[in-house]
Amino acid sequence: MITRETDYAVRALLSLADFKDRMVSANELAEASGIPYRFLRGIMLKLSKSRLVYSSRGPNGGISMAYPLNELSLLHIVLALDPDSVTLNLCLKPGEYCQRDGTCIVHDKLKEVQEKLHNELAAIKISSLLVKK
Repeated sequence: MITRETDYAVRALLSLADFKDRMVSANELAEASGIPYRFLRGIMLKLSKSRLVYSSRGPNGGISMAYPLNELSLLHIVLALDPDSVTLNLCLKPGEYCQRDGTCIVHDKLKEVQEKLHNELAAIKISSLLVKK
C-alpha cells in the first residue's frame, strides 16, 4: 500500500517541478503542494538522502529537483520513502534469508508479481503526471 507520506512526496515533487530549476523554500513548497510544513520537511529529508532533490540551508538555500522529470519514476519515490510498501513478502526483501528459497512455489509466483509491480511503477515517469498549462 502506498503510504500518505509517499503520496505527499509525489505531490511535493509535482509542485516542485512547477518551479523549474529554481530553489524554493520548504514553506513555499508546503503552501504550493498543500502539505503540512512539518511533514514536508521529513519527506524532503528522505528525498534529499536518496538524491532525488537538492537541498541547502541558509538565506539562499532551498529545495530543487535533482533528477530529470522524464527519468524520475514513481518507483524511485516509493523506494526512497517506503521500500517495504512494494515488497510483497519478507522473503522477497533484499538481504533477507529464506530457508525455503528454491523449494517454495509461492515465493516464485510472488517474485513475478513483485517484479511486475516494480516495472509498472518504474514506467510511470513524473513528467507524465504533470498538468499541461
